[in-house]
Amino acid sequence: MIPFNIPHISGRELKAVEQAISDGHFSGDGPFTKKCENWLRAYTGAPHCLLTSSCTHAIEMAGVAPF
Repeated sequence: MIPFNIPHISGRELKAVEQAISDGHFSGDGPFTKKCENWLRAYTGAPHCLLTSSCTHAIEMAGVAPF
């Protein structure tokens, strides 16, 4: 087997999942999404960042984005 994706486990995942569920933000566009988008903007220097729920959604958005 070739390990394609080995996730990093920090030990805080269960707490984050519990928080997302208890806050009702478990399908995207909640505080964890915003935190990740902010981190990606800072890390890449990009002026904007938008997380999508799938690669298909990202490709569809790229197809209609005004460049």
